[in-house]
Amino acid sequence: MKNVGGLAISRIEGGDVSDDGTALRLITTVPGDAEVVLSFPYEQLLSLIAMAAKGRTDCKRRRGIEPNDDADLMATVKFELGFDRRSGMALVMFTLNNGAKLSFALPDPLLAQMYRILGTMLDGDAVKRYPGSLVN
Repeated sequence: MKNVGGLAISRIEGGDVSDDGTALRLITTVPGDAEVVLSFPYEQLLSLIAMAAKGRTDCKRRRGIEPNDDADLMATVKFELGFDRRSGMALVMFTLNNGAKLSFALPDPLLAQMYRILGTMLDGDAVKRYPGSLVN
């Protein structure tokens, strides 16, 4: 692969999906306020999400900030639980405040662990503190 060097992105201004659904285009600004459009093929988007999450975690740790100890967390407006038809694994799906949906497969021991942790977090007063269904 040819190395084209680094490109410093100052801001992500926005983005959209190609008309045929094959790519995500990010509209960015580089130092000096020039606009650069980056296009990522659909098949690479999960890798991009994973790399962004890892980068965010590592950057915060190197700055002495625990990744979940501050206010700039992703807002989630809905969650769903289900099972993947092909693998049989449990799924937890989050809908973000911008309408994006992220799904995570939970291997067998994680579902039971999540159940125990939620039970501990919610204890006996859960119904008083969280009226309505605890499982969406």
